[in-house]
Amino acid sequence: MKPTKQVFSFLWKSINIKKEKLKSNKIKMLFRKSEKDFTRNRKLTFENMIALILQKWVKSLQLRLNEFSSRLSNKLETITVSAYVQAKNKISYKVFLHLNLSIIINRYYDLKENEAWYETWNKFRILAIDGSQIRLPDEKEIKEKYWTSKIKNPKWDQWEYTHWLLSVLYDALNNLAIDSILEKWKYSERALAIQNIINLEKTIKIKEKDLILYDRGYFSNFFCWVLYWYNKDFVLRVRRGISKEADELFNKNNRIDTKIIRLKVNNQKKEYENKYWIKINTKIKNEIDIRLVRVILSTWEIEVLATSLLDEVEYKTEIFKELYFKRWGIEVYYNILKNRLWLENFTWKNIESVLQDLHSSIYLSNFETIATRGHNMELELKINKKKLRNKQKVNKQVSFNVIKNRVMDLFLNDRDTDEIIKELNVLFNTNVTQVRIWRSSYRSKTTVNKSLQFQRRKKKSCF
Repeated sequence: MKPTKQVFSFLWKSINIKKEKLKSNKIKMLFRKSEKDFTRNRKLTFENMIALILQKWVKSLQLRLNEFSSRLSNKLETITVSAYVQAKNKISYKVFLHLNLSIIINRYYDLKENEAWYETWNKFRILAIDGSQIRLPDEKEIKEKYWTSKIKNPKWDQWEYTHWLLSVLYDALNNLAIDSILEKWKYSERALAIQNIINLEKTIKIKEKDLILYDRGYFSNFFCWVLYWYNKDFVLRVRRGISKEADELFNKNNRIDTKIIRLKVNNQKKEYENKYWIKINTKIKNEIDIRLVRVILSTWEIEVLATSLLDEVEYKTEIFKELYFKRWGIEVYYNILKNRLWLENFTWKNIESVLQDLHSSIYLSNFETIATRGHNMELELKINKKKLRNKQKVNKQVSFNVIKNRVMDLFLNDRDTDEIIKELNVLFNTNVTQVRIWRSSYRSKTTVNKSLQFQRRKKKSCF
């Protein structure tokens, strides 16, 4: 089977499996809050609520409910905000974790399902872990669970706001969020990254090894040993002042580009277990070897990377610049969550609703990846055949809007799946994005006024 046909076949099966799951009573019984929930024949059934939550929107809640009710039936019937909120509180956010893991993640890496058409690098699955702060609604229930930050300014009184720290384990080559953890914003990013790695062991096993990319701030001797223990290769960006050996590579006059050093490991296992409630099943080793690599950017800035890839013949110094750049995929992913899917514009203001919006957004982004994968592969084949300079890919503004407007067909209706996929491909082909790899832009700091003007007048929403 050709790769593109195989991808479309995977999408076809995913849509049908999802419809079967949502129509079955088993998933409803697992993820409803009470046995009495969703027992009556109402307009806002369990499967209708799942579709409604996945649609996402930035408009008025009542306007959105009016649109949804008109699609459910031809009769003029209304759905009140109160009915929506009551039905929303009856659903556990874990249903989206289940859909993401069972329908997409485990099947995507299963050789029986896809025959390993997912992308790898030198027989490695390239993963990235990073954290990002997300603003929460300023409600009493949320403030009691998540810590608040205080801001002082001479012009106004002290002000508090609530936010959390989200840590995502992301497949940078295949654009899939494999695992996500939510905690208070003062939580350690390293502790969340360790928990991401522990959670990774629960997903389906693959024949390739994992190579995980990290930004600066994650490096520590104990953290490197944890990665060794869980058999995860890594590439970490190193700050100045971490060690004398690293500072030597930051020196422009030093001609050495790579060296292997030995780190002494301090036992911080009890600290992580007592402070962050993370059980790390490791036997601490006193010393480990890592490799430091110097990378010179196009701006002549120097970066130093720490890696477990010790073989200097197989993994030459020149490959690490391009390899570490693949970590940029997780930065783009956070941009999609916050700016494309409007994650911080929550549909309701309690903890359960916030968690539903988060995990439904992650599931929706993964579904968009498998929905557009086949079309992106066809665009790549066309570009290679015509030998064009610029690559092309599906415009995410278009793809998310298409999926949002066809949620009823994709999740609820008994419409023919082949027809749905054909329609998706036709619409995905509109206004494709030009990818100019050869072009680079200077990253300048945006002023508050420019950011405000963009948010109010220039930014266009796909929902």
